Amino acid sequence: ISRTRLDLAQAGIAQDAALRSSALAKLARLTPSSVEVFSELAADATRAKRFGEAAMAWKRVLAIDPSSFDAMNQLGY
Repeated sequence: ISRTRLDLAQAGIAQDAALRSSALAKLARLTPSSVEVFSELAADATRAKRFGEAAMAWKRVLAIDPSSFDAMNQLGY
């Protein structure tokens, strides 16, 4: 997990969207109950205009934390 977080940080510094998406996807597999990781996945997908993917990630956030205001807001609840 530490290596993947380092990859994520390096992607941010380099402004490499593809590397960032890859690192977030890997973190999601490694930490399937992380609200933070799925929120970042959703935000990245939104920025990239991949709205279906973003909605799925926000729904995952709600599955983990049903009281997530951010997820409810993004999904229009």
